[in-house]
Amino acid sequence: MIKYAILIILLMLCGWLIYQLGQKQCQTQILTHQQEKTQNVSMQKAKIYARPNAGRDALLELMQNNIL
Repeated sequence: MIKYAILIILLMLCGWLIYQLGQKQCQTQILTHQQEKTQNVSMQKAKIYARPNAGRDALLELMQNNIL
């Protein structure tokens, strides 16, 4: 009877450890996804800021070509 109790306790312990391991991997994936998202946003900002501001003549030309 004691052997079965010990076996059940060991199985429960293994299950709990596997659950904890999966939870940590999930948290790691979430963190890496958030980091990638912030890097993509910063790259897009850099592209926008790198473009020169359009002058009056360029804007008028775009308006005449029905682009703006």
